[in-house]
Amino acid sequence: METNLIQQSSSTQSWTNKDFIELISVHDNKSKLKTYQQVRSELFQKAPPKAVIVYTHGMGSYVDKLCYIAKIFAENGYDFVGYDSLGFGYSEGERGVINSIEDYFEDAYQFTLKVINYYQDLYSESPAAIQFINYGYSLGVRVSIAVQRLYKLRYSQNLFSVFLWQSPYFDLKIKDPEYLAFLEETCLTEPSKIVLRQNTETQIPQKNSDEKDQKIYVADPIAQYGPYQAKTELMFMKKIEYLVEYYKEIDVPIFVAFANQDQAVDNDDAAQMIKTFKTPREQIESNFYESEHNILWAGRDVYKQIVSDQLAFLDRVLQK
Repeated sequence: METNLIQQSSSTQSWTNKDFIELISVHDNKSKLKTYQQVRSELFQKAPPKAVIVYTHGMGSYVDKLCYIAKIFAENGYDFVGYDSLGFGYSEGERGVINSIEDYFEDAYQFTLKVINYYQDLYSESPAAIQFINYGYSLGVRVSIAVQRLYKLRYSQNLFSVFLWQSPYFDLKIKDPEYLAFLEETCLTEPSKIVLRQNTETQIPQKNSDEKDQKIYVADPIAQYGPYQAKTELMFMKKIEYLVEYYKEIDVPIFVAFANQDQAVDNDDAAQMIKTFKTPREQIESNFYESEHNILWAGRDVYKQIVSDQLAFLDRVLQK
């Protein structure tokens, strides 16, 4: 069947500011990373934002296409910011390559620090401190935890006051120890070798309203969904023990959106991990939504329900 191309809503919408913060990757100290900001709507302009949402994208993804998500939060009094990781989206760097997971985390950390400084300078006379909330998707959940851990180690306090997670990546649904061993061996001699875990498509799945049982795809030339170099695959797949140890220290409110048809990440594993957190049970909301792994796309109305639920959750936990 011939591929049908549907224009993404993000292409018809624009961010308030792009490159609102200058961000250079710590990996090479020269590659510029694309940053994005959606400022809350005019109705809320007379006061500081209710909070600043810091978005961390998933593997191979990028932030620009999520403008329609950012605008919903902006219409409810929140500022929404994010950046494209090194080599992904509209950032500079070797395309689709993660050279160091530590540098990958550090870039996210440095971005968040710059965001904090930006808003603290902007609202230096405000009597109330600005709160910062992470919105993490898939691998972006792991990134958000790494950022929280780094800040806690360096400043003995939490950076993010709330986590909003979607399709959280704690482990893959299909576990393949032999493939992981192959990656480790390959990285010793050929770290840049192209490897293929499974068939991947650099396209966005969407539902055709006229043919509800039929999948169609929207070409997305900016996304980098593989195949990847061996070192990138290893960085993505290998569990990081110090993060696993830190999970049980997480103590802030958490909203989790699981995709009930997720074939990428292990929902059961994520649910069990979340049970080990220090966060009180009444401050954790976990919901399952009718979707595959990618549940944010504009072509699927489920995102509207998810964001509505997230906003209701924020109204509840931020009042405490």
